[in-house]
Amino acid sequence: MVFYNKNNWPAYLFYEHLWMSVCRVSSFGAMFVLLNGCSVFGFGDGPEPYQIEALEIVTELDANHDSPTPIDLVEIYDSSLYLQVQTLSASQWFNQKAGLVASNPDVLAVTSWELPPGKRILDDRWLSMDRVPVSIILFVGHKSSSPNRIELRPRSGTFRISIQADSFKLKTEGAG
Repeated sequence: MVFYNKNNWPAYLFYEHLWMSVCRVSSFGAMFVLLNGCSVFGFGDGPEPYQIEALEIVTELDANHDSPTPIDLVEIYDSSLYLQVQTLSASQWFNQKAGLVASNPDVLAVTSWELPPGKRILDDRWLSMDRVPVSIILFVGHKSSSPNRIELRPRSGTFRISIQADSFKLKTEGAG
């Protein structure tokens, strides 16, 4: 016996009604996810907060071929600016920094150091951040031509950066 047959009107109407109900429920469910999905899944409330305990930067004795190393820690508070800055190499960042900071003073915060070889600094101001940045990017001004940038990920823990002759290493401890 075939239930979904136009000649069998009661069964046809029943299954047609059931199918339409399933379609309506599915449509409403899809609309709910599309309209509210970002907030339902935790994406609509802004960026996930950083929970950085400390940032330690150590320049090894041969760092940057025995030369001072410019280092910028860039906090970005705007998604479109983040898309622009994340594509820059360190040399591009240092060349464009003044213009970017001047034209985006409310959504870009930069902490700069120029560290000689053999220096260690500990920056522990992070637990008292007033705003939540979209991203934090570290630019290292090595003499080498590699991109020399890294985004701090995961968003929690203690970050230890070791500046070497031609490169740098990032180690994260206590990330959750």
